[in-house]
Amino acid sequence: MAKAEGALRAFSGQEDLEEFWQKFQVVGKIQKWSTGKERMAHVPLYLSGDAFTVWRQMATADQEDEDKVKARLEESFACSSREAYSQFVRRRKREDETVDVYASDLRLLLTRSGHKEAADGKDPVLVEQFLSGLPRQFANQLRLSAAASGDPTMTQLTKQARALLPVADEPGVSASAVGPEPGDSRVCYLCGETGHLRRDCPKKKKVQCFRCKRFGHIKRHCPEAKSEGQVSGRTPGAGANAFAVSPDVAAAECEDDACLALVARRRGGLPKVFVSVNGEQTRLKAAIDSCSSRSLVSSAAVRTLSVPVCKPSGEDMITAINGNSLDITGTVELTVSRDDNNVYLPKIKAKFLVVDSLDVVRSDMLIGLDVISSAGGVALEYSESDGQLTGAVFGTRPVVAAVESKISNEEHLPRHVQVRQDGDKVTLEMSDCEVMFDPEKGFWEVTWKWCDGAAPSSPIGTGIGEYSRQGLSDDQEVKFVTEVQNWIDQGWLVPYDEGSHGEIGGVLPLLAVCQEHKVSTPVRPCLDYRALNSLIVSHPGLDAPACEEKLRKWRQCGDAMDILDIRKAFLNVRVQPALQRFQVVAWKGQKFVMQRMGFGLSIAPKVMDAIVRWVTKDFPATDNYVDDILTPRHQTKELAASLQRYGLPTKPPVKLEEACVLGLKIDAEGDQL
Repeated sequence: MAKAEGALRAFSGQEDLEEFWQKFQVVGKIQKWSTGKERMAHVPLYLSGDAFTVWRQMATADQEDEDKVKARLEESFACSSREAYSQFVRRRKREDETVDVYASDLRLLLTRSGHKEAADGKDPVLVEQFLSGLPRQFANQLRLSAAASGDPTMTQLTKQARALLPVADEPGVSASAVGPEPGDSRVCYLCGETGHLRRDCPKKKKVQCFRCKRFGHIKRHCPEAKSEGQVSGRTPGAGANAFAVSPDVAAAECEDDACLALVARRRGGLPKVFVSVNGEQTRLKAAIDSCSSRSLVSSAAVRTLSVPVCKPSGEDMITAINGNSLDITGTVELTVSRDDNNVYLPKIKAKFLVVDSLDVVRSDMLIGLDVISSAGGVALEYSESDGQLTGAVFGTRPVVAAVESKISNEEHLPRHVQVRQDGDKVTLEMSDCEVMFDPEKGFWEVTWKWCDGAAPSSPIGTGIGEYSRQGLSDDQEVKFVTEVQNWIDQGWLVPYDEGSHGEIGGVLPLLAVCQEHKVSTPVRPCLDYRALNSLIVSHPGLDAPACEEKLRKWRQCGDAMDILDIRKAFLNVRVQPALQRFQVVAWKGQKFVMQRMGFGLSIAPKVMDAIVRWVTKDFPATDNYVDDILTPRHQTKELAASLQRYGLPTKPPVKLEEACVLGLKIDAEGDQL
């Protein structure tokens, strides 16, 4: 390791995987690791964080296979072809990078998207994106030059661009330091003059009022506005969570002559949300600007949507705040929408004006007053603690939209769950486990998967049978003992019998978890699953529910909802008989076998969530957080009966406004919870 010590930083999953893998191969050559097996013996030393966790969960035989290790890392951390193409069409040359770096990065992104560059170097996709990402003035010059000389190669375009942008490509050298030279074609995007760049413009620091057009102050400090009795700022008495973008704003600093946006003075920028377009979920970011009369979309975003572009008419125009007319390249008909916990935008069909770029507002689209008016206005919600945008509601969110989200059966289940049905038998298969319901047996049965593909040959765990419970009070000890005895009485804990259960696979000590807010189980017995959890496959991050998101969503549902809680939820799921020998429990000098899925098993919440979402698939108005189910009151009884048929008995329903939801008491304040 001495030769390569410090030469390669550990890969955690956040870095570029392809770059890491190439450097790792170089390190292998330096260290003279001649075979893939030798390289794979050292690869865990160069993995950390999530990447090391993914490697550790691979089977031992796969960890020695270089192709399988790389494939597993690519599956978990590599940029997908769609993401790579999205980055490709958004890529712009940055002011602090050279033309060669910009061109190389474009080639890399295009290759990762699955596109093979033309062998003659005249790939039209790459050439067009290369030109689109350059400043407009230089791009136009290169296009004219290309038209005169025929189709240039990328190498020729790179050389020409390097000659046109000599100063911008040399960090630390400013235009003012060298001074303008005869024939200098550099253009300032602020004042429009040649001979220097925007960063060196002498007018850069001068501010101009967009009311009186004088320099030295901005609109909110304009003496003419104050003399007329106009007061800047928000409307007096307006709540922090109930205002749209105020018209009293400061101008955004323009990157070019297309000065598009007004930036909210208090919030430090236009609010931005992701939207669905034409019924398809996208990652297009839309800025909300109530001061723009028309809605805009960038040409790059239009290319990703593959929609027809019409020629602009005489009425399709817009004037920027600096008085210049924007260059409209076309118009498109788009239907934008979004409906989730944070953003409600009903389906609005509108004509969007296509512009070259919306980089000035750091977005792909700009939702203007035409869309906002069609939706009935917009209310923005901000966090009082840090001022970050937390929600946007266009118009009025219907109660049915918040409660009955009309989720289809396929979408009701997590995307990682594969469903197999054989008659009335149901099997839910996931990457780390499998759970099956047999109507003849009347219960669910879970089977976990071993990291090495096979059960360990020797007993797992520390061999400690029982932990000391000295920290419990006398009352807590009584409650704990009572609950364990209840498990025995219910047949969840049964005496160990080697003839029926097999050789002991592991002893899991019992732990006492105090939860005084739980009236039914103030002291919950849990099993110390740490040794077992380290040996089984577990991918808990897939579609894991977020507690705060559920609370935010449920609070909006009004007082016509009930909370159904499954009684002893995890304990309703049985462990596959062949695996029960790994859940041996020592209790008062005897050995018992835990036949049910206990608290503490790493896959338990994921298994329970998948089961509940499958059982409630025919009730699209329901929502759940693991075993806590939110349901409209009119279908509570029907849902409880359906859960019972699948071996999931429920507690009596509780009104949402009276319930203890996810450990928090919900109270009604006016018409809000």
